Amino acid sequence: CLINAYSKSEEDLSDQVEATLEKMNNFAQDNNAFSSETASSIRPDETTYNSMMNYYASRKNHHISAQRAEDLLLEMSAQSQQQNSGIQMNSTSFNIVLKAWGNSGGGIQGAKRAEELLRMMLKLRKQHENVQPTTLSFSTVINAYSKVAPEVSAIAVDRVLALLDELEGLYFPDSENINSCYNAAANVIAKSSLQKP
Repeated sequence: CLINAYSKSEEDLSDQVEATLEKMNNFAQDNNAFSSETASSIRPDETTYNSMMNYYASRKNHHISAQRAEDLLLEMSAQSQQQNSGIQMNSTSFNIVLKAWGNSGGGIQGAKRAEELLRMMLKLRKQHENVQPTTLSFSTVINAYSKVAPEVSAIAVDRVLALLDELEGLYFPDSENINSCYNAAANVIAKSSLQKP
C-alpha cells in the first residue's frame, strides 16, 4: 500500500521506495525479531515487486526509471529460481515493465526495448504458464511506438504492422480486447501520416 501511494506522487520518491524494499528484506531476515512464520509474511512477494515496478513505470520521460523497473523484473526472476521463495513472475509483471519503457521518453529505443521484452514473453509462454502475452501486452508496445520522433515514424509503422501480423497468428482468451491493439496501431499510422512533408 505504501509503495502504491508513492506511485501517485509527482515527487521523486525512489529513495523511499527502495528503502521500503530494503526494510522488508531486513525484517524478513531478522531471526531474532520475528518468528519464521511472521518473517515469511513480511518478505517481499509478487505484489511488492509489481508495486515497485509500477512506481517506476509511472515516472514519465525517465529512462533510468524504466531500466530500474526492468532490473526489478530480473530480480524477481532470480527470486523465483530459489526454493520456497513463493515469487513467480507473471504477465502483469511484464506488462508493467512494458508500460515503463513506453513511458520512458526513450523514443524508438524505448519502444524497441518494450518489443524485445514482448518477444521474451512469447518465448517464455511455452515454459511458464504465468507469463502469457495478452492483448494489453501488444497494445502497450504498439502505444510505445506512437511516441517516437517524426524522423523514425516510418520505422515505427513497420514495427507495428509486424506486431499486428504476429498478433493475428495467436489465440487470446481476451480476444474482445483485441480492438485496443488495432486502435493503437491506427494511432501510430495516423501520426506517421501527419508527420510526412
